[in-house]
Amino acid sequence: MNAAADMFVPADAASAQQWMVRFGGLDAGLFVAQAGTMLAEFITRPRVAIAQLAVLETIRTRLIETLRVQFTDHEFRTVPMTAAEAANFLDAVHVGRSLRDAYARLVDACPDDPMRAPDPQERQASRELLAIFGAQQRSVSARAIAVQRVLATQSQLISWCYRARSTIAQQDWDCLMRFAKAARTLGVAEAPVFDPTMPDVLATARACVVTSVLMMLARPGGMSPLEFATMRDLARRHGAKIKYRIDEGDDAAKPGPWPSFSTPFATLRLDTRPITDELKRLSAELDAGYTPESLSLDKRLSPATARDVIGKLLAAWRMPATHAQSWRRALGQQALAMPSWHAIVASFTKGEFDPTVTQTQSVYQYRRRDDESIINREDPAVLKMRNLFREAETWGIEGENPQGFLFRREKTAPRVNLDQLVIMSTGVGFQRTAIFLGHIDSLRQEPQPRGGVPVLQEVGVRLLLGIPLLVGIRLDAGVFEDAFLLRAAGPAGTVSGMSLQELDASSTLVLPLARWREDSITEMIADGSTQRVRLGKLVRRGQDFDQVAFTLL
Repeated sequence: MNAAADMFVPADAASAQQWMVRFGGLDAGLFVAQAGTMLAEFITRPRVAIAQLAVLETIRTRLIETLRVQFTDHEFRTVPMTAAEAANFLDAVHVGRSLRDAYARLVDACPDDPMRAPDPQERQASRELLAIFGAQQRSVSARAIAVQRVLATQSQLISWCYRARSTIAQQDWDCLMRFAKAARTLGVAEAPVFDPTMPDVLATARACVVTSVLMMLARPGGMSPLEFATMRDLARRHGAKIKYRIDEGDDAAKPGPWPSFSTPFATLRLDTRPITDELKRLSAELDAGYTPESLSLDKRLSPATARDVIGKLLAAWRMPATHAQSWRRALGQQALAMPSWHAIVASFTKGEFDPTVTQTQSVYQYRRRDDESIINREDPAVLKMRNLFREAETWGIEGENPQGFLFRREKTAPRVNLDQLVIMSTGVGFQRTAIFLGHIDSLRQEPQPRGGVPVLQEVGVRLLLGIPLLVGIRLDAGVFEDAFLLRAAGPAGTVSGMSLQELDASSTLVLPLARWREDSITEMIADGSTQRVRLGKLVRRGQDFDQVAFTLL
C-alpha cells in the first residue's frame, strides 16, 4: 500500500478536527509542509462538496496565519533571494495555491441550498458548516463562501509576492480574472462572508478582487514597507465600495477612463472614485493639521510621508486613468553598472600605478588626473574605461525613458535594495560612452525552482540629473573623501572645459550617507583647484547616499 493511501485525509469537519489535533501543534514549517501534502491528496478524492468545504474551513485560519509567518521571512529583503530562500518561498506559494485550488474545485459542486438537498450527507455537512461559522452566515450560501475563499487566498498570495518583491505569475492573474467573472455570474460578488483572517474589513468577493488590482496599479515594486502597508490598508478598507466590470473580446482592447488590468482575453476595469474621493479628503485634513494616526492611517507615518504616499496613490488610482510608465526600446542592449556607494567609490580609487606621479603628489591628485579624463571623455581609451568599470556588473537594458532605465540583472551578489546608488556606463564599445548616476526606484525578482537558473531581477533606475564628476570634499573627519559633483552639460554635451564658476543652481553634490550637515562650510577639490563651499538643503536621501544642494563661497 502506498503512502498516499495511508495518509490521513479528513473527510468531514469531525475528522478535520482530529487532523488539527495531530498536526496543528507542529512548528510553522512542518505544519505548512504537512498541510501541503494533505491538500495535494485531498483534491483528488471524491467527497461530498459541502463536507470538503467544512474540512477546509476547519484548517484554513491556522494555515493562512502560518503561511503569513513563513512569508514574513521574505518581506522587503534585499534582492535577490538565495537559492535556499527561493526554494522556501516557492514552497510556501505552492501550498497557498493548493489551498486556493481546493476551494476552487468546490465552487461548481456546492449546492445553492444544501439544507434542502435530498442527500442527507449534504444536509449534515451543511449543519457542520453552520456550526463553524455561526449564525452570521446563515444567509450566505456555501458557493458564496467558496468563491470568496478562492479570491481571498489569491489576494493574499499576490500581496505576499509583492512584499517579497516577487513577480506575480500569469496563472495567479488568470485565476483572479476567472473568479472575478464567476462571482459576478453567480451573483455572489457582494455577499459578506465572515473571514477570521481579515476580521477588520468587509470580506466580499468583490473586495478581494479590487484589493488585488489596486495593489498592482500602485506599482508596489517601488514602495517601501511602510508605503506598501499604508497602500494595502487603504485598498482593503475601501475595496468593497469599488465596482468593477469585465470587458472581453473587442471591448477588452478598447481604452477607457477606468484604471484597469488585462489578461490575454479580458480586461477588468475599476471605478475608483470612492477611494480617490477618500484620498482627497485625507489629503485635505493632513493639510489642515490632522495627524496620520488621527485619520486612522499608520501611526508610523509622519505627516510629510503620509501626504507623499497619498499623492502617489491618487496618481495611480485616479480617473481618468494615468498611463502606465512606458519604456521605449533601448539603443544599446547592455550596460555596465555598479550598485552601492562603496563599490562605486572603490572603482574610482583603483587606478593603475603611474610612475610619473611624484611622491609630492597626493593619491587623490593622481586619481583626479587619471580618472577625470575618463569621465570627461577626453581620453576614449578602451583600456581606461574598462579599468574604471573593471568590477562592474553587466546588466541587460530592457528599456529606457527620459527618467531612467529598466535593467535585467542575473547576478546573485551583491544584493541590492531600493534607493541604492548606481553608476552606469552605456554605449557601444566604450568609444562614446555616457556615464550616469542614479538610484534604484523599483525592484522585482523571479525566484526559480530548485536547481534552476539564478534568480532573475528587474531593476528600475531613476537618473540623478547632471553629469557626474568625481571630486574630493572635507566632511566631518577633516580629510578629503570621494564624492560626486552633478552638473549640467556644456555646449558639447560634456563637462569638459567648464569651470566651477559656471555651475548653475541645479548643480548638486552626492555624498556618503548621513555625512551632510546643512549650512556647514567645507572645502571641495574639483578641476584641479580647491574651492570653499556651503552645504545646503537635502535634495534626496537614499539607502547609501545623500544628494545635497551647495553654494560656492
